[in-house]
Amino acid sequence: MSVWAGTRTAGFLAVVAGYVNAVAYQSLNVFVAPMTGTVVQAGFELSKLNWAAAGRTLLVVAAFTGGVAAARVMRRGGRGPGLPWIVSALLLGMSAVRPLEGLLSLVPIAAALGCLNGSETRFGPVVMNTTFLTGNLNRLGEAIGDRAMLHRPAQFACIAVIIGSYLAGATAGAVATRMWAAPLILPAVLLASAGATRVLRRVDRVL
Repeated sequence: MSVWAGTRTAGFLAVVAGYVNAVAYQSLNVFVAPMTGTVVQAGFELSKLNWAAAGRTLLVVAAFTGGVAAARVMRRGGRGPGLPWIVSALLLGMSAVRPLEGLLSLVPIAAALGCLNGSETRFGPVVMNTTFLTGNLNRLGEAIGDRAMLHRPAQFACIAVIIGSYLAGATAGAVATRMWAAPLILPAVLLASAGATRVLRRVDRVL
C-alpha cells in the first residue's frame, strides 16, 4: 500500500469511527472504542457497588476485544480488510434498525468498532489505530521528543489525517444524532460499500 493510499484509508476509517463513537456516546453514554474511558467508567460503577452497570460496561470492553480478534482471524492468510468492513457494517446495521438503548445496541456497536480497528492497522509505512487516538498521540509525542519528526513525514501526515478525520466524523455523528432517528445507517452503508469493493478487487486479482 502506498503512503497516499494508506493515509486515505486511515482517514476513511477514522471518520467512520469518530462518527460511530459520537452517536454511541450521545445515545448510550458509553464510549465504544476508547476503552480506557470505558474501563474507568466500570471502576466508577464498582466503587458504588453498582454491579449491573459495571458488568454492562465491561461487556462493552469484551465486545470490542472480540471484534478485534474476529478481524484478525478474517485477515489471516493475507486476506484484505474488505470482509471485516462488511462484518462491521452488519453489526452497525443491527443497532441501526432498532432504538439505541441497552446492551442490544452497545454490544454490536463495540464489536463493530473492534472489528474495524483490527481490520487495518498498517497504512503504507506506518502502523496506526483508527478507532481511538491515544496510541497515535503517544507516537507523535515520542517522535517530537526524539526530534525525529523531520525523518518521519509519512507518520506525521498519517497522524494528522487520522486526528482531523476523527474530529470531523465525531462532529458529523453528533449532528446526525440530533437530526436522524437512525444515524448508524450511514456508516453501515459506507462500510458495506467499501468492503464489497475491496472484496471484489481481490476476487478479480485471483481470477
